[in-house]
Amino acid sequence: MEEEIEEKEKVEEKTKEIEEEEEKEDEIEEEIKEEKRRGDKGGGRRKGDRRGREEEEIKEEKEEEIKEEVEDEIEEEKEDEE
Repeated sequence: MEEEIEEKEKVEEKTKEIEEEEEKEDEIEEEIKEEKRRGDKGGGRRKGDRRGREEEEIKEEKEEEIKEEVEDEIEEEKEDEE
């Protein structure tokens, strides 16, 4: 019973961390959109496009890392239960 409660708490904690990461990513996206609205004053369109792609790649990498962490924790918890 205690193990189930601890497992639920871990899942809730990870979920909260994921939500916080998503909020940060949303803020970054908003900053990028705002920057594009104002116009890229340093290198033209290509520089802005490249920056957007780089931000998207970073976002995807973070999401993948979070998914892997959650999956690893779930596997560890299942192994601990056995």
